[in-house]
Parts: sequence; structure tokens; C-alpha cells
Amino acid sequence: MLHIRIELIETELELEKRRLFDGILLAALAMMMMSVGLLLMSGLIIMLVMEGNRWGMTLSLSLLFISLGTLLIGLSRLHLKNPAGVFHASKAELQSDDAVLKSFNAKKRE
Repeated sequence: MLHIRIELIETELELEKRRLFDGILLAALAMMMMSVGLLLMSGLIIMLVMEGNRWGMTLSLSLLFISLGTLLIGLSRLHLKNPAGVFHASKAELQSDDAVLKSFNAKKRE
């Protein structure tokens, strides 16, 4: 029974590792693509604005991107947080095993 529980912990650890790796990889790729797109779009917008207002537009776009970046960092942290915790299935199985062993020991004493 202990061997099965250890295999379950190994499986859960592998799944958690893959989930984190996929999340980080996708976030990095998304950040790279968004950075290039935003840089090009910002350049276009700044070129289209009248000569005297370009510094204001540059400041506005900078503040917008910093705000959005802060929001996205918070969302990514929320997404990567696992509310159930690591090894939640193993904990549940071990608790059920403990309950079975306690009932077995109680019957054995009688």
C-alpha cells in the first residue's frame, strides 16, 4: 500500500512540474510577442501625433503599459497559485488509509 502511495506522489509531482513549466513558457512567449507588438504600435501612434504633443503621448503610453504589466503580473501569480496545494490527492488517500487502519486496529482490539 505504501508503494502505491509513493507512486501517486511521484505522479502528482510530475504533473505539477509540467503545469508550472507550461505556464512559465507560455507567459514568456506571450510577453515577447506582446512587447514587440506594443513597441511597434507605440512607434506608429507617436509618429501620427502632432509634433508638439509627442512627449505627452509617449508618457501616456508608458503609463498605460506599466499599469497593464502590473495587472498581468498579478493575474499570472493568481493563475499559478494552486489552492488545493501540492499532493492534495496523496493527502486524501493517506487520510483514508489512516481511517481504515484505525478501524482495523479497533476491531482487532475487540
